[in-house]
Amino acid sequence: MDRESALDVIATAVALAGAFWQIATPGPGIAELYRSDPRLAHAVLEVESRLARILTATINGMTSTPAA
Repeated sequence: MDRESALDVIATAVALAGAFWQIATPGPGIAELYRSDPRLAHAVLEVESRLARILTATINGMTSTPAA
């Protein structure tokens, strides 16, 4: 992986980690709503595992195909 690609992975990690953390740590009212309504279960996410999967796919994609 070249330097530019590595910087893209880092930027992706930082952006997604921030967004996922905001989603995963809602305020008390929203957290209670998520717990009380099973239809909202999809809104609760595990930051570390989700981020790891996405970054792994990103890195695999960047390293398995020729640069454009």
